[in-house]
Amino acid sequence: MAAQHYLEGESPTRIAASYGVSAVSVHRWGKQAGEAGIESLSPKPKPGRPRKLTREEEDEVFRWVVGGDPRQLRLDFGLWIRKIIADEIERRLGIAISLTSVGELLHRLGISPQNPLRRAYERDEVAMKEWVNKRYQKIKKCRKTQRP
Repeated sequence: MAAQHYLEGESPTRIAASYGVSAVSVHRWGKQAGEAGIESLSPKPKPGRPRKLTREEEDEVFRWVVGGDPRQLRLDFGLWIRKIIADEIERRLGIAISLTSVGELLHRLGISPQNPLRRAYERDEVAMKEWVNKRYQKIKKCRKTQRP
């Protein structure tokens, strides 16, 4: 669209400000569109092997991971790891996918690795709050007075 405006005679600076790009880019796009046509600016297919999963299948994997727990699948481990996800993709969708591809898929879906919450079973919330409010405050005061 910026190149079209450029070809129609609009100021490159104004186009750049309107689209949030640099004037240099507008000049480059306009020059290319003038020489090879507007179609030359259309997106080109990406080289390389196509993805094994469709967008709908990727969305389904997202729902499994975000909305479920591996223990629901009768697995002993309570975290989604790439191996479990790869196995589930193969079991449910019939598509074999490498662990590296699973990692890339999770990144593309915006799912980051998480560490499990580890808390002692004998944790006493009341005692912890008391320690923070009383004992820790005394430690902080002592520390302040001992600084050089």
